[in-house]
Amino acid sequence: MAAFLSVLGTIGVIAMVLWRVLRALHMASDLAKTAHTVAKVSRQMKPKPKMPAQSPAQINNPQEAAALLMLLVARAGNVSKKTITRAQTDSILNQISQHFEFDQAMAESLLIHVAGLGDQLNSAAKVDAAMQSSSHLIGSAVSPKELIELEDMLMQVAHAKGNPNAAQKELLNQFALRVGI
Repeated sequence: MAAFLSVLGTIGVIAMVLWRVLRALHMASDLAKTAHTVAKVSRQMKPKPKMPAQSPAQINNPQEAAALLMLLVARAGNVSKKTITRAQTDSILNQISQHFEFDQAMAESLLIHVAGLGDQLNSAAKVDAAMQSSSHLIGSAVSPKELIELEDMLMQVAHAKGNPNAAQKELLNQFALRVGI
């Protein structure tokens, strides 16, 4: 009888050890699945680099739109719509660096990019459409305080080479009306 109980006890201990080993394997499998899922999700959530807009109508970044507005204000009333003075360029770069917290290289890159977009605006209707879409994008994406800051940025660009001309004043008024400030 004692031998029977001893064999039964040994079988019970072996069964318990096997059960614990199986539970540990099951937990390890679940942990591996969870780690794989987390790695997959983090790859999916990794921000994808945005392609810069290829035309003014494709702009979907408020900073890009604001830089385009600054360029349009600088070019307004110039005999050659594609050129701006060094003072205006420096003013735009300063505004971008200061308010967007870009370094000088990023600010210059953004200005070069929007200058290329601005070169596509070869008629008053296209300039007006770019003003309208940029103003709408900015007005819906930023706070009222930031709209006022942007208006101040545009004013500083307009004053970069002296007093603003009539065309610059008109663009500033259009912006203020379109965003509601």
